[in-house]
Amino acid sequence: IDSDDYLLPHAIRYMLDALHAYPKADIIVGNVRMGNDNTSLMPWLQTATYITDNVTIMFDMMHYRLNKYAWNKLIRRRLALQFDVNIRINEDVLWSYQVLQQTSSVLLIPQETYYYTENPTSIVNTMISTDLAEKNIRSYIALCRYLLCHPLPMQPYGRRLEVDYLLFVCNNIMQGVDLCKKGNVSRNVLADFHSLKNKFVNTCISRKRLLIAVFSLNMYWPLTTLLNFSAFRRLYFYMEKVVGKMSHMTDFVHG
Repeated sequence: IDSDDYLLPHAIRYMLDALHAYPKADIIVGNVRMGNDNTSLMPWLQTATYITDNVTIMFDMMHYRLNKYAWNKLIRRRLALQFDVNIRINEDVLWSYQVLQQTSSVLLIPQETYYYTENPTSIVNTMISTDLAEKNIRSYIALCRYLLCHPLPMQPYGRRLEVDYLLFVCNNIMQGVDLCKKGNVSRNVLADFHSLKNKFVNTCISRKRLLIAVFSLNMYWPLTTLLNFSAFRRLYFYMEKVVGKMSHMTDFVHG
């Protein structure tokens, strides 16, 4: 639990009741009350949703429909993994990527069990000093290198999630690109980050996902300067969806 968050009343009871109703569930996830605007994280969740297909589980995680946070989950002990100590921010992303591949079922319950506070002074939102910025960029480098070196295996995912996986990695690299603008970063770290971006583009080309490779040029200067404009940020996410749909249309070529 983050230091400025807390479990809501009856949180554990709600999860245990859900476990009794679905005894084979590997992970149970409660809804979240967002403290900054007093809304629900999953307003669409009105009844319990039981997902028993691992491909769907990974798809939902990479599309942020299944939240990547380690908190607010009842999880089987055999699935619990340690965090990677080399990643100091967004360590939940790697943890979720590893854990959910071993998960055969996830139950989402509509009851709010966790209160989340958006903290503007948190590690994620504070990138002023050179040292802090560099550590955070290194975290993204470590995360994305792992994702590129440990792609989703052909079984059971095959080509069905290749596009989603590549865009998921791209999205995390772009978050690192955004961080570079919020603090001074040394040339050595920038060189490592540039090498990572090149590795991603080469991965896309080697998999013959040329449309994603072209789309990933947004992570290079001077196109990165467009991130300064809110209108482009909104357009970027729209373009990402379009690229994903168009890339999936050619899945049969890669079968």
